[in-house]
This record gives sequence, C-alpha cells and structure tokens, in this order.
Amino acid sequence: MLIIYDTSHNKICGLTNYKDLNIVREINKLDTLTFLYPISDNKHNSIIEEGYIQTKDNEYVIKEVNYSDESYDQVVCEANIETIKGNPISHFETKEQKCEDTVNLALAGTGWTIGSCDVIKLRTVKKSNCSSYDVLQEIQNIYRCEMTFDAINKKIYIYNSMGTDKGVYFSDQLNLKKVDTQKNTHDYITRLIPVGKDGLDITSVNNGCSYVENRQYSNKTITAYWSDNRYTVAQDL
Repeated sequence: MLIIYDTSHNKICGLTNYKDLNIVREINKLDTLTFLYPISDNKHNSIIEEGYIQTKDNEYVIKEVNYSDESYDQVVCEANIETIKGNPISHFETKEQKCEDTVNLALAGTGWTIGSCDVIKLRTVKKSNCSSYDVLQEIQNIYRCEMTFDAINKKIYIYNSMGTDKGVYFSDQLNLKKVDTQKNTHDYITRLIPVGKDGLDITSVNNGCSYVENRQYSNKTITAYWSDNRYTVAQDL
C-alpha cells in the first residue's frame, strides 16, 4: 500500500487501487517512483504535485500527474530530499578530507546523516552559491562514489560502487497508451537568492533580506541560488 500526504506533510489516506508501480534507481540520480491511478477513484483528487507518497522503504515527492484520455493517470515521483535541495550554501570548501567528513559538512543544517560509507579516498571539494544537493553531486563526481537516499530515516548511504552498467533495455509491459503532460514541479522552489556581479545581492533594496519568496502554492521552504554576472545594480537584480 502507498500512503499519501498533502503538501504540508499531513497524512491523507492509503492508496491501494494503483497499478504498474515501478521504482527506478539510476547511478548518481534520485530514485523515481511511477504508477498508474484510476481517474474515477475517489482518492484521485488527493494526488497533486508537491504532495508526498510513502512506500514501506522510502518517501517521494509527487512531481508530475500526467493526465491522459484513458481511464488512468500516470504519477511520477522522486525521492524526497527537499531539506537537502533547499539548504543554501554560499561557499563550501574542504581540502584533502575523507568522503565521510566532507558529506557531513555538506549535510549540516539539513537533518540528514550518513548511514554508511565505504569510501576512504582523500579529496578536495570547492563550490559556491549552491545547495547541499549540488555539493553532494560534486562529491560524487570528485570521489567517484555513488549515493542512495533513505528519505524516511534521513540517511545517506555512500558506496565506491553499487553495481554495474547493464546497458539499455526496452519494455512493452506498461499499459499506458497515451500521456499528455500538463504540468510538473521538477524545478519547483519557493525562495530565490539572486546574485549579481562580484557577489552583488539585493539586501540594500529588499529591507535587508537577501532573497525573494512566493508561498502561494505551499508553505515549503525550498531555496535556490540564481546567478547572473550581467547585473551590477541591486535594484535591477
């Protein structure tokens, strides 16, 4: 059974009437969950973008509800790492540190911890105007390691290698015949920190605040940086 939560993470109900449930794990990408749900079901209207779906093993954020002319809609979700993606870091730097120590520093303030790590290399990582998730992606590139995210327990598992490349395959087992995507929230944020040339910010023209935000759709705080060196005047930025 799947458990659905609203955008404020309040439990709504269980979902049992789904079909063709698939969980896909790709190296150095977030796990994705997809399933089909009948349009006629009375719980269908509870499935909205930025709500949450929980399985027995993980939790996901609903990113797409693909409306079609058939009797089922396709729901696309990704592993819930909102507090990692939404944690802003103006400057991050470590020099010749173990992977575990570097990841712990990147996770500061997110509520996440390391479940296990078998990577013992020493590397240097440097990144600016980014999120904790951006730093984790940089760590994966520099240490040549792989990560999985347990969103229920807020644990990250780090491996030298989780598996091997099995190549590409095609499957005709899904029943979905037609999909017309109307909207998605893959790039959804609620708080934006703009940065101009030479680190210019908007605090001087925005009541001392370095960001702008919009919470019309949900009360989540999901922060991101936006940089453009063409801006030299705070008001224009």
